[in-house]
Amino acid sequence: MANIYKNFLNKSTGLFSILLLLVCLSNRAYAAPMSGNYTINKSIASSSTNFTSFQSLFSALSSNGVNGAVIVEVSNGPYTERVSASAISGASATNTITINGNGQTLRYTATSSSNRHTFRFAGADWVTLKDLTVEALGTTYAWGIRLYNNSDHNTIDGCTVRVPNVISTSSLNSVCIVATSSSTSTSSTSSNCKYLTVQNCVLTGGTSRGPYYGIRINAQSSESIVSGIKIINNTIKNFYRYGNYFYRCNDLEFSGNEVKRDANYTRVTTTYAVYVYQSRATKVNNNDIHDLFAGVTSSTNTTYNIFYSSNTSSATQHEISNNRIYNNVSRSTWAGIYLSCTRNVDISHNTISHTTNALYGTQYGIYMSCSYTGRSIKNNIINLDMPGTTTRYG
Repeated sequence: MANIYKNFLNKSTGLFSILLLLVCLSNRAYAAPMSGNYTINKSIASSSTNFTSFQSLFSALSSNGVNGAVIVEVSNGPYTERVSASAISGASATNTITINGNGQTLRYTATSSSNRHTFRFAGADWVTLKDLTVEALGTTYAWGIRLYNNSDHNTIDGCTVRVPNVISTSSLNSVCIVATSSSTSTSSTSSNCKYLTVQNCVLTGGTSRGPYYGIRINAQSSESIVSGIKIINNTIKNFYRYGNYFYRCNDLEFSGNEVKRDANYTRVTTTYAVYVYQSRATKVNNNDIHDLFAGVTSSTNTTYNIFYSSNTSSATQHEISNNRIYNNVSRSTWAGIYLSCTRNVDISHNTISHTTNALYGTQYGIYMSCSYTGRSIKNNIINLDMPGTTTRYG
C-alpha cells in the first residue's frame, strides 16, 4: 500500500509540474510586448495576431504593452461594442498604435448615464484611429469618442463620427468628440488630453436630430498649460447648439474646417459655430462657416459664428484670420465675430456676410466688449446689406 501511494504521489507531482510549466509558458507568451501587424476580424478565430473585437485588442495592448510600432487592419464589421483604451506601456512617438478602420463601423447604443461613449481614450497615448466610422446610437445618451486621464498624442484621422438619433437636448448627453474627466458631464476639466489631432473627419448628427456639441474639448485644468489641440480640415455639421467648444485650450489650432448644417437638418436653437473660452494663443484660421439654418430659413435664433469669451491673458496673442462666414440666415441677433472680454486678438482678412431680412435683435460684423488692449482689426470684408430696419454694426 505504501508503494502504491508513493507511486501515485510521484505521478501527481510530475503532472502538477507539467501543468505549472504550461501555465507559466502561456502567461509569458501573453505578457510579451506587442509589435508588428495585427487584425480585428470577427469572422475568423482569435489568435496571437487576430482579435475578434476592438476591446479584446485594447485589453491586450494594455496588458502586454508594446516594444515597436503596431498596425491593426479592421475588416468584416460592423462591431457593436463599447470600447475603452487604457494606458499602453512602451507607446511613444516611435512605438505608435495605428488602427486602420478601412471604412468599417464601430457602434454602440448607450442606455446608461454612466456609459455614454462608444470609444473611450482612458489614458492611451500615441494611438491613431484612421478611416473608421464611430456611431453613438442612443436616443438619450450618445457620446461618440471621449478622452480623459492624460490621453495624449492621439490622432483621429479620416473618421466619421455620427450621433444621429439623440432626442435629448441636454448639454450633458450628446457629443461627437469630447474631452472630459466626468463620465456624466461634458464640461469637467482636468488633465484630459494634450496634443490631440482631429483631421479630415466628418462629425455629424442625423437629419432631424443632432448632438448638442460637434466637438467639446476641456483640455487641461488650467489655461496656462499648453494643450496643443489641432482641429484641421474637418466637416462639423448637423449639431444642435455648439459646433465646436474649446475650454482651457492653450495653443489651439482650428483651421481649414467647414462648419454647417445640411438643408434637410431642422433641429436648431441659439447657435455657436466656434466657441473659445479661457484659452491662450489660439488660431482660428481659414474656416468656412455657412448655411447654419439651411433647413430652417425662417429661423429667429440668435447666432454667434465665432465667439471668444474671457480670454484675458496678456501673455499670448490670439489670431482670427481668413475665415469665410456666409449664408447663415437667422433673422434675429447675429454676430460674425464676437469678443466678450478677450484681449490680445488679431482679426484680419475675414469675410463676413449677412444679407437676410432680419426681424429682431441687432446684427454685428465684429463686436468687442471690455476695454482691453492688444486688439487689432484690419483688412476684413463685412457685408450687412439686408432689408429691414434692425440696428447693424460693421
